[in-house]
Amino acid sequence: MRFMASLSLASLLLVGGCPTAQQSVVTATIAASSTKGPAPWSVTFSGLTSSSVNGGPLEYLWNFADGGSSDQAVATHVFQKPGYYLVKLTVKDPNGEQGVDAVDIRAQGTGAVAVIGPDVRSGAVPLTVQFDGTGSQAPDDVVRDYFWDFGNGGSSRASQPRITYYYAGTYTVKLDIETAGGVAAHTETTITVGERIASLLFNGSSFATLPLGGTQSLAACTFEAWVKSQADGGTVVSIGSGALTVDLRPASNSIRLTVAGVSTDAAATNLTGTWRHLAAVYDSANQVCVLYLDGASIGRATIQDPLSADQLTLGIGLRGNIGEVRFWSIARPNSALLSTKDTRLTGSETSLYAYWPCDAGSGQLLADQTGHGRTGTLGSSSSTEGTADPAWSSDAPPVQ
Repeated sequence: MRFMASLSLASLLLVGGCPTAQQSVVTATIAASSTKGPAPWSVTFSGLTSSSVNGGPLEYLWNFADGGSSDQAVATHVFQKPGYYLVKLTVKDPNGEQGVDAVDIRAQGTGAVAVIGPDVRSGAVPLTVQFDGTGSQAPDDVVRDYFWDFGNGGSSRASQPRITYYYAGTYTVKLDIETAGGVAAHTETTITVGERIASLLFNGSSFATLPLGGTQSLAACTFEAWVKSQADGGTVVSIGSGALTVDLRPASNSIRLTVAGVSTDAAATNLTGTWRHLAAVYDSANQVCVLYLDGASIGRATIQDPLSADQLTLGIGLRGNIGEVRFWSIARPNSALLSTKDTRLTGSETSLYAYWPCDAGSGQLLADQTGHGRTGTLGSSSSTEGTADPAWSSDAPPVQ
């Protein structure tokens, strides 16, 4: 329809037409009487403020994004169905120069319902949850936008996001949706994440194998684990073919560090019946391997060459529990050991080569949480091996 004298341009909402750093020859400008309302929604559009530096009369072509169009300077259009419409105006001057402007119009439907569909609602850390918002509904429209708040500082705009919770707690997950027509809806659910309460229990003849992804020549590395020994003690770890071993010797109140066949005994008390944090830091550049107990240096050995190893073997001859095994590709300083020994890792820490929490509580596999695929096994393989396999215990290290 043509512009009527009674239509006041002052009643229109100016949208678009912002000048750019380099002014176009033709500037198309849309003014719309409204941009959102319930369908069917009538909107009056005006292109009368469009201009051309060439002067002369302008031609107008409206595309209303629902199949409708107009060639009038001012046009009224009814959006019959709910939805999102990007209305475009193309303006042409007598010289054939063109300018384009656009405006969003949202014709609202009758309502919307947000629905959260997690595949699990509870579990132990690290808990990965696959969320699904595609069950959300708009009876006469479509859901266009998803806004997730996972309760742990994380967010997403995906319809089916996936997230991992690394710390125990109760998390309120919120989902806000918005339809193409601009109708919003909100819902919430709760995800409960608990601590893993498990470790490996060795009986003196059992062991576990942790691969390093082939033979490595390690100029520097750090082994860490939490250990709860029985009175017999035994070997906590053997790196490579005995290139580096750490043995608990409760009867003599000592821990033995052996590197390249040379043993050093460090004095240590209270080695039985309680969880202790052990670390061996190998640093060939400084020709030293330092043994730590609960973050304190208790002994050291002189070394010369890089450490050659293809795997870690846990618990040979040990009677006791092992959990939270970490292997780093650097010589970690004492401050770093102290900062993380009581904390569950995420697996993405810098220089973390492999991380086996050893807390699955069942099965033959020991997952590497770094994502590097260095999956360990009870015994020497993923098959059940009787007495060679350590047992799962509900006694776990004091990490959070």
